[in-house]
Amino acid sequence: MLIAIEGPDGAGKSTVVTHLSRLLLPSVKIVQFKSTPYAYLESIAVLEPFFFSLFEQMYDPDAIYIFDRFFSISSRVYAEVNRVDFTLGDRDAWVMPELHVILLRTPVPLLVKQAGLNLSLEQATKRLEKLEAVYHRVCDELPVLSYTQVKTEQGIDNTIGQVTQICRALIERRYVYRHAKR
Repeated sequence: MLIAIEGPDGAGKSTVVTHLSRLLLPSVKIVQFKSTPYAYLESIAVLEPFFFSLFEQMYDPDAIYIFDRFFSISSRVYAEVNRVDFTLGDRDAWVMPELHVILLRTPVPLLVKQAGLNLSLEQATKRLEKLEAVYHRVCDELPVLSYTQVKTEQGIDNTIGQVTQICRALIERRYVYRHAKR
């Protein structure tokens, strides 16, 4: 099972994932990525299949992974938002079994502050609206098993609580489903 915590820089992904590592089962594997550098985006059409192949070789279908970004989602979103040419190619090659996406929706003023964006409120709002629209479309195209949006305006503790509940429900549902199949 793969659970990707997604959202723009400054949304709280790393903070949420760090807390999830303490709150969930010890067997959950936490994978944290840094922001995608623009130089990487310029070569995404070449690098992305390579990274995907490496991950696919290491992937344990019995394990539970929680990511602060998942490369096949974030790379596409940021490539499009930054107008970098990226053709998807064979869509089936990018589908990971049991991929769930949780998008953190953070108010623009908080994002501007946390991410240190040098944009006006109007510019930041337009960028965030575009990011969220692209996230939604990419999740529809790839397909993912679930796509959930979590509003973060109630603070980080509330956000961690919401995401923890969603993750626990996904893990429990998977556990029940797998044991029911036996």
